[in-house]
Amino acid sequence: IACDKGSHWQLALLVLDEMLQAGFVPSDAYYISCISASQKGGRCQEALRLLRRMLEARAPPNGIAFTSAISACQEDGHWPHAMDLLSQMSWRRVSHDTIGYNAAASACGGSRCWRQALLLVAQM
Repeated sequence: IACDKGSHWQLALLVLDEMLQAGFVPSDAYYISCISASQKGGRCQEALRLLRRMLEARAPPNGIAFTSAISACQEDGHWPHAMDLLSQMSWRRVSHDTIGYNAAASACGGSRCWRQALLLVAQM
């Protein structure tokens, strides 16, 4: 789990793959740690893939996991993915927080999608 501290996303994913191949079921905390490491490494697609894997493993939807993935989208400039994740949070009845909204709004603003950013700020 310490891999998220230094954005060692590649190592975190390697360990996750090894765990899965050995038949271990990773905890929600480990998935979240991997998503966070991907976010810190600016790897939006990896964060999205990990969130999908976590949900496919029947882990309960988690606000921290979604917010980390939204933050990864913000850092990588993928505002449509950030908006989609916010919608999924509503659909899955995962509570929203200001961190997720701020990250999505920043992703929109950083991509010069000011209308979307302002709409998100108004929804907060």
